[in-house]
Parts: sequence; structure tokens; C-alpha cells
Amino acid sequence: MTHQPTRNRELVDLARRLLRPLDPLPAGVRARYGKLEGVRCILFDIYGTLLVSAAGDVGTAMGSFREDAAAEALFAAGLEIRDGQAASQVVARLPEMIRRSHAASRQDFPEVDIRRIWAELLRDLLDRRLVSGTVDMHAVQRAAVVFECLTNPVWPMPGAAGILQRLRDRGFLLGLVSNAQFYTPLVMEAAFGSDLAGLGLRLDLCAFSYACGVAKPSLRIFDPVLRALQDFYRLSPGHCACVGNDMLNDMQPASRLGMRTVLFAGDGRSLRLREHDPRCRGLRTDAVITSLEQPHSDVLT
Repeated sequence: MTHQPTRNRELVDLARRLLRPLDPLPAGVRARYGKLEGVRCILFDIYGTLLVSAAGDVGTAMGSFREDAAAEALFAAGLEIRDGQAASQVVARLPEMIRRSHAASRQDFPEVDIRRIWAELLRDLLDRRLVSGTVDMHAVQRAAVVFECLTNPVWPMPGAAGILQRLRDRGFLLGLVSNAQFYTPLVMEAAFGSDLAGLGLRLDLCAFSYACGVAKPSLRIFDPVLRALQDFYRLSPGHCACVGNDMLNDMQPASRLGMRTVLFAGDGRSLRLREHDPRCRGLRTDAVITSLEQPHSDVLT
């Protein structure tokens, strides 16, 4: 029997082979530095903040997909395409299945576990004899990783590894609150060459939407992190700063919860100012940074 750590290493290697350099685009926003006194914990978003992301978000948030990526995902799952419609069926049905799952949920901002969606989809393709092979969790995970890496290419944001190292060296608690899937930590490990703990991130201060069943901007995704801060570190939300690229998904809930807020405006493709969204009306962040590299990110340290 193959143990999960071995499977995870295989998935990390699979993702690493698909990574290609990706540069951030100018955002045209001016930096604004403010004091973050009393902050002892910093929570980062991932896509568009620590990772340059072609989609600017986790891939499941995208509205359209590519057939060539679907075909590669089926191949990676060990499935043989028996009918030319197989890849087009993936492209057509995957977003629809995600939307259907969201509609059936009672959460305010529901999130799927993409493994369940892929498992249902692959088994249906198998039942309809559009593909042949075996659909197990290993096949499901490989398909999901390959599809994500091809449809939503990512690369480390310039300065990301450095700022995490500097903050860790200065004694800050570091965590993540992100709309993310099971493969997100694996893709991060592939991109940075180190797992989350190796990057200085505390696993009890990491919350991912797929595991919570709810996505930002819901306040509920922050619950496990805030409980850990209170129970194990005796810290309140006021001791926390949230760093992210989206005024609605990152800054608005963090502000409502009493955290300090730092808008990351370092990539034009992923910056979400939400200027016309009434939920962000009157929202002003404590700081705006345009790079994670020094000296631009020194406000955090």
C-alpha cells in the first residue's frame, strides 16, 4: 500500500514539472505605508499574493477551461480516451458541476472539494465508455493537479520566500487564509522547494476553503485560525494583519473581524480593487504595498 506522504511527493513532482516562470504585471497603484503596531501574526492570501497566478485566483473559480488541459489531465490519471468527446465533456461539465454543488449548499459562500467533483466526473466518463481504465483517488488527484497547473499557471511572487524568512526570523507567527484546494499546498511546495512548515508557516494558522467548505469573503473561513490564535497563542484579531490582493475577499472580512489590513498591489492581473462593489464602500486598508521585496515590504517587518 502506498502511503500518503509518498503520494504527496509524487504530486509535488508532477506539479513541479509543469511549472514555468510567470512574471507579475504592473498594477498602476501607489504604495501607502502605515504603522502596524502591536501585530504579532501575519496571515497571507496565496493566489495573487504569495503566488503569481495566471487566473488571479484558485483554478476552480475560473469560468472556462481548455480541452487540451482536459486531455492531459485524463492521460495523467492513467485513463485512455476512447471517444473524442471525453475532453470536451470535462471542459463543459466541470464548471457546471461546481456551480451545481454551490447551489445545493446552504453556506453563504460555498466551496467544493475538487476531488469529489473530479471523482464523479471521471466515473461518469468511465460509465459512458468515453474513457477506459481505473478511477481511484490516485487517478483523481493526478487529474486535478495536472488540470490546475495547466489552466492556472503559477510561480512564486518575487520576494515571497524572502519576506516569509524575514518575518519568521523576527518572531512573527505566520499563517494562510486562502480560497484553495487540496493541491494548493502541493503546488506551493513545488514552486518554493519547501513545504509550508519549511516556509515558516504554522499549520494550525492555515485555513483553506476546500477544507472549511466555505470560501472568502465569508467570515467563517477565518474561524479555525482565530480559535487557534486565542487558544494556543492568547492573541486577538487585533494582533493580526491580513495581506492579500483582493479588497472584497481579503481586506473586507479581515477588517470586519478587527484585523489590520495590508493590500498587496503587486500584480495587475490579480489585483482586485472592487471599487464599484458596495460591500467595499468606505473600506480603507492600513497599508498598500506594491512588492514583497525590500524595501517595499518593510512595513510588515
